Amino acid sequence: MALPLYIGFVWNHHQPLYRALSDKVFKFPWVRLHGTKDYYGIAKLISRYPEIHHTFNLTPVLLDQILDYEKGMKDKYLILSEKAPSKLSIQERKFILGNFFSLPSFARKGNNEASKKLLALQEKAKTSPKEFREEDYLALQTLFNLFWLDPEIIEENGDLSSIVNKKNFSESDRNTVIEYHRSLIKQVIPLYKKLKDNGQAELITTPYYHPILPLLIDSSSAVNCDGGLKLPAIKFSFKEDAGFQIKKARNFHLELFGEPLEGLWPSEQAVSSEALILISESGFKWTVTDENVLSASLGIPLREPPNGNVPEGQIYVTGGASANLYRPDLLYKPYKFSSGKNSIAVLFRDQYLSDLIGFEYGRWDPVEAAEDFLNRLKTIAESMKESPVPNLLTIALDGENAWEGFPDDKNIFLNKFFSLASKESNLKFVTISEYLKSFPPVTELHEIAVGSWNMGNLNRWIGSPAKNKAWELLYKVRHDLMNLSESTDEEKNKKAREEFYAAEGSDYPWWFDSMPLNMAKPFDEIFRKHLKFVYLNLGKEVPEFLKNSII
Repeated sequence: MALPLYIGFVWNHHQPLYRALSDKVFKFPWVRLHGTKDYYGIAKLISRYPEIHHTFNLTPVLLDQILDYEKGMKDKYLILSEKAPSKLSIQERKFILGNFFSLPSFARKGNNEASKKLLALQEKAKTSPKEFREEDYLALQTLFNLFWLDPEIIEENGDLSSIVNKKNFSESDRNTVIEYHRSLIKQVIPLYKKLKDNGQAELITTPYYHPILPLLIDSSSAVNCDGGLKLPAIKFSFKEDAGFQIKKARNFHLELFGEPLEGLWPSEQAVSSEALILISESGFKWTVTDENVLSASLGIPLREPPNGNVPEGQIYVTGGASANLYRPDLLYKPYKFSSGKNSIAVLFRDQYLSDLIGFEYGRWDPVEAAEDFLNRLKTIAESMKESPVPNLLTIALDGENAWEGFPDDKNIFLNKFFSLASKESNLKFVTISEYLKSFPPVTELHEIAVGSWNMGNLNRWIGSPAKNKAWELLYKVRHDLMNLSESTDEEKNKKAREEFYAAEGSDYPWWFDSMPLNMAKPFDEIFRKHLKFVYLNLGKEVPEFLKNSII
């Protein structure tokens, strides 16, 4: 009897830390906005298809910020959204015009009065911003928050759907939309708890402040995946920090959800042999990274070689040239990585299939995209039906950014795909732990290459002038943290250490030398503010090297 193809969806839910720990307001609104549109929306959607199981990575730094919103903390955008237009300062009005058109594409594509109004306001902001009146700012306050709700939520709720069909808006309309944000953000964590308790979802975590583990352990390890990379003048190597970040995440999740974890998604899927040892020693049973890391670890290409010569008897997967996977027998299974008494299962995502959802299908008709994706999975299942072992195809990607280009956000694509996939007997959608409990890994990996999802290297986080400067600052502050006479106030000591650990997050160097200056600058400011408060919490003067912008 032919074995089914097991498929593991792993959705990564993460946002950077948008404030220094000492701040009382978030600089950016993306936890709230993705919380109401994506984190809540996708969980609500998949609950309709109980036979399709999923694994969700909920990063601690995301969950912590959701909890802050539950307690009443606000972001700058929310504060300006609530303010009466007549009381907005000139600078606040400029900020709204410069930032409140950052919306998912479905906001502009809708055939409703609100979308038409949005387009008209956007044109007015470009051509004659000085003519913006109080009613225009009120409309933009309303529409910005409205279109960061899931389209199905808008459609299902009469008070929201009525606002979509208005040409003009009242303060009551704006307040109604904002109240939905407050309500929905409080439902995100309980909804994932319910999916977990119902057996439809597995929840996993990431090192607490989202650091790149191989770089914390040894920043020079980045040259193992790019020998030409120019490293910082000073090597950062604090293995104990990596261990702290992993254990803090595990304890946080246990306290919040009431049960221990099986899986850990390493930040940016960045791994090394040393990182896997720490992860397994911390009690995790499995982890996931990218197919490029497997290819580098085995020293074998998994996709069609450049000369097109595929060994006889190997299998092609239909698709474009970059989709020609000729070693599914190597990719579609877990591996066992052992160190001493500890071992951990390592999974490698199919990068091509994951990226189809993340970057390609948003340009397609969503029904055609869903049918295409299902057909690809069926083709793979058919090609592997004689496999002597049950195969696991891992699809792992962001759970929020993927939907920005879809005409109806995630809803048409996912509803169509899940409804079709539910009827396929040769496809079985499982959580990762469900599969591993039935089919533990057999093949050993004795070493794993240093790498991440980003083309198998770590170049997005180290190697450019600004990124290297950030690592040098981290080293200096870490050195001072070890040598400064700490305060006798243990609470202040703890706050100083936490600010430093927060600065180790991957999202800060990600932006340096990789994004436009106006987008990178706020992350530069938050990063250095974390480090400044290391000293301030210890009653010390902030050193000069933290006062100048990195970028």
